[in-house]
Amino acid sequence: MNYPIPSLLNFTKMVLEEISQLVADCDAKRENLTSHREKINSLQKELLKFAAQSLPKDDLTDLEHYQNQFHIQLINIHDLKHDLKLFQHRVKANSHLMDDSRADVKNEYESLLSQFDTLEKLLTDLEGDFSDFLKKPHEAVA
Repeated sequence: MNYPIPSLLNFTKMVLEEISQLVADCDAKRENLTSHREKINSLQKELLKFAAQSLPKDDLTDLEHYQNQFHIQLINIHDLKHDLKLFQHRVKANSHLMDDSRADVKNEYESLLSQFDTLEKLLTDLEGDFSDFLKKPHEAVA
């Protein structure tokens, strides 16, 4: 007689390991986004210090652009962190369904990873661009 219990136990162990890995990866992504949020908050403080100077109109326009971008990206960070957290909760809550919905979980996870990669590149570019802006010479307006 064939007893499927060992293979079921192995499958369950494999699913639990996958869930654990997904949750850990989401935690790491959320921590990374938290670091970016802290960096943007720091850059906003630098922006305010810089804006206190007498600056030409072009510089003020650039500062307004960066201020808007910082605000937008903070919202994007918040939204993606929230989506990652919801994904974690769904995966944990539905772990008993993993065999039936693995493709859906994988697709959702890949979508979140794509969003994360896109946002991380955008944030890194924005941080670098603003740093370059601060380093370039600026003429004070009398």
